Amino acid sequence: MKNIMFFIVLFPLFFISCENERDTVKIKYLVTNSNNGFTVSYKGENGTIVKKNIETESKEDKWTVDFPAKQGDIVYLSVLDTEANSFVKAMIIIDGKVYKQSTRTNDTTMPIVVSGTIPFYK
Repeated sequence: MKNIMFFIVLFPLFFISCENERDTVKIKYLVTNSNNGFTVSYKGENGTIVKKNIETESKEDKWTVDFPAKQGDIVYLSVLDTEANSFVKAMIIIDGKVYKQSTRTNDTTMPIVVSGTIPFYK
């Protein structure tokens, strides 16, 4: 009987102690190498999907957006280039380190998508 009471008291404490703190991290979406602009969709700070048409003058132009997020949140970036001769590159950067990246291949009709879950790390 004592074992059962001991189990009932300590079992819930196990789950409480295993919860991870969700630290805040800095998210940066970066798009480069677009000759003449692109359409971007991304999951923003408040969790909604934002869609924008971005104009660029050359592939040296960069588009970025920065915001804070919590570990365990989902990050999402989708880019569709407007020109066939342009090979756009998309990156998700977490706390200054590249988390995921992708570059468009020869298929000009498909967007490049970079997404994932912000990892828990210290």
